[in-house]
Amino acid sequence: MPAAISRITGRKITGTLEKLLGTANICPDSFEFKDGELVDFDHEGYTNVDWDSQETAKAENGDRIFVDEDGNEVQEKDVVPAGTALEAAEDVEADAPKDDERELLISMVNRLLPDVPEGANKQAARDLLRSIWN
Repeated sequence: MPAAISRITGRKITGTLEKLLGTANICPDSFEFKDGELVDFDHEGYTNVDWDSQETAKAENGDRIFVDEDGNEVQEKDVVPAGTALEAAEDVEADAPKDDERELLISMVNRLLPDVPEGANKQAARDLLRSIWN
């Protein structure tokens, strides 16, 4: 079986984005109240994960969400066999439906900044694009 890659970034798919429930433990003596209202508390730094609640995250259009080797989210429609990504990436703009323009721009940021580590700069670019389209 061939490896899968993102047709947007050309990067190898390494997993799926998962949603699951958990209980984050709280330091019992950390609760702060003001006028009878809870205002703050501290977590112990540990979460009990409910693995039975695990499910693969889906985009609004129902596509499963995958993750590439750089940690970028990739919709199922953009997962292709290795060796086809660069050819398909050239046609992304022509293939993209109008209602998917926002996701296309976010994907373009990921493609244009593949070597920028996840962090403030890359997230700032994504946030800017999201603010433009919201």
